[in-house]
Formats: sequence, C-alpha cells, structure tokens
Amino acid sequence: MRTDSAFFKLGVAVAGFAVPILGAVFYYMIRPGAFPIVEAARMEPWRPAFIEARDAWHRGDYAKALPLDRQMDAAGFAPGTFLLGELYLNGQGVTQDYAEALRLIHKSADRNYAGALFALGNLYHTGTGVPQDYRAALSWYLKAATDGEFDPEDSAYAEFSVGLMYENGEGVPSDPVIAVDWYKKAIGNGSKEAEDQLGYCYERGVGVDRDYAAAMYWLRKAAAEGNHEAEDNIGNMYLKGEGVPADREEALRWYHKAVDGGNKGAENQIGWAYWSADPIDYVQALEWYRKAAADGSATSENNIGYAYENGQGVAQDYAEAARWYRKAADDGEKRGAYHLGSLYDRGLGVPHDAGLARVWMEQAADGGESRAQQWLDEH
Repeated sequence: MRTDSAFFKLGVAVAGFAVPILGAVFYYMIRPGAFPIVEAARMEPWRPAFIEARDAWHRGDYAKALPLDRQMDAAGFAPGTFLLGELYLNGQGVTQDYAEALRLIHKSADRNYAGALFALGNLYHTGTGVPQDYRAALSWYLKAATDGEFDPEDSAYAEFSVGLMYENGEGVPSDPVIAVDWYKKAIGNGSKEAEDQLGYCYERGVGVDRDYAAAMYWLRKAAAEGNHEAEDNIGNMYLKGEGVPADREEALRWYHKAVDGGNKGAENQIGWAYWSADPIDYVQALEWYRKAAADGSATSENNIGYAYENGQGVAQDYAEAARWYRKAADDGEKRGAYHLGSLYDRGLGVPHDAGLARVWMEQAADGGESRAQQWLDEH
C-alpha cells in the first residue's frame, strides 16, 4: 500500500495518521446529518441536545458543548457519553485526561455505540492513552463493523479500517485478498475511501489481478465523490501511462485538483512530473519539492537532497544534501537513510564514519531499502 496513506482516510488518516485521528473521528461521528440509531425511540428526546452539542463543537464552543454532553451521559445516552469522552481525550473544554476519556468511551462502547467502538480501535492502533496493540485495534474495528449500532456510513469506516489492517498485516498476517473483500463491503456502505483503495489495489495487482481499467473506474468514482487521494492516483496513472495514453499535462491537471482539495502529498507528485520530463524542468520540480517538504513530505526532502548531491538544478553541495537526507531519514524515509549512510561511507559532506554509515544503512534496510541491505551484506 502507498506509504503515506495507511489510515490517512480515517483522519480525513494513517504510513500512520495524517491528522489527529481521534479529533477527526469525533468530527466524523457528529457530522451534520448524522444521528445514531441506538435506542432511537427511547432516546429521541435527546436528539436536540445532541445536535446542539454537535454544532457547538463545530464552532469550538466547548463551554457550551460540555454541559450538554454531561447531561446526555447522566441520562445514559451512549452517543453523549462518547462525545464527553472525546472532549477529555482531546483536552477540549476540560483538562486532558486519558483515564477519564477511556472510562467514558468504554462506557459508551458497552452500549455498542459504533463511534465509541471505532474510537477504541483508533486508540489501540495509535497507542493513544493505551499501549499500542494492533490485535486489540482490529478486534474493536471488527466489533464496530459487525455489532455496532450506527448508520451505513459508520459501518463503512469500520469495514475500511479492517481492510487496511489486513492489507498492511497489522494484528493479523497480511492478506490482501481478505483486505479487498473488506474494501468491497465498505464500498457497499458508501465508502469513497474504500473505492480509492480498491482502485489502488487494481492498479498494483494487490489482492486482485492487475486491471488498469478497473483501477481507473474505481479511482474516478472516488474522485467524483470528492476523494482527493483518488485524484492524485489518477494523476499517477496518466503520468505512467497505465491503462491510458501517457499524458503529463493531464497528470498535472489531476495533481493540481488534488492539491487544491487539500491533498498536500500531491505536491511531491507535481515535482516528480516536472523532474521526469524531457528535458527536466528543475526550477518547477524543486519549487514543488520545497513546497511539499514544507508540508512534511519526507519523500520530497529526500528528492531535494538528491538534487544537491548530484548538482541537478542547484549547485552541488554535499553538506546540504546530507542535511536534507537527515531530515528525510528522521521523518521515516528509507531512501533518505540510505543516501545519508552512503555519504558517511564516502565522507562526502560529512566526516567519513563507518559506524554512522552502518547505523543509517541498518535503518534503511529495516525499512525495506534493498540497496542498504546489499551494502550491509558487503560490509
């Protein structure tokens, strides 16, 4: 799976979560138009309070949301208990208190409220307030998907989460075929994120036979529904000519749509589109790499380091290359760690240091960089 998207959808997530996941889940569960169906008839009188609390939270008016949430909790209204737990979890209107947050979220989950079940999965997945435990996370996601009382959209998020864990081998052995089954279930409940991921699976042949036409179908469907990751992926297919004639301008059009929609990861792809052109447009490529790096792209940090190491579009500067490679490596980019280790091995831009070269090569190899593993085997 693409390295920057695992669970990013859950944060609207996830390699990791792109925004604070639990705050995002809170937003999702109290989105306008959503109202839990848990004990709907008996709890109908609390509907106005729920809507009022939801709207107050959207405005950042936690002083108003807090007493409403407390009232709903006291009445045994599980959604209100969950919302109160989220306030404690995020320190919104109250002092942040993980223990109290967990007590309240578990209390809501005991009533099979899907938002609480889903949030517990996220807590264990990220290790927030509890030890990180992928098996526990998967268990909560499965319970939300199968037992939680919620509307179909909520079910789709839980099903999508289960699929991601099977694809990534988190808490279970990696099984892309099972992952695809869960994505299809999520799609059946309206998940555009699962549409994007299924399209990606068809593009790469992950859990299904590679099928560019099917990939483009699902990606376009997700993009039409506002998924900006899908727009980025469509751009990739046009840039590489996968199932469509290679078309750099069309790729750039899709990348820009993704960026305009808030997908900062597409900034690096715009840079790559210019870098892979013939001739290379160094000015545009580096401008976009720098934008992406400023927005946290470790891939772009590595790419800038590569430009400095090789004097492409900038004056050759090994020390500056090392600085960018270190930033990329510190941000989890395996190629940055490999390149930094190589500089230490050769004494370029940094003092020659066989020990540090090995440290960075080991980090890169642990991340799956085959060139680093080859270096370690030879040294």
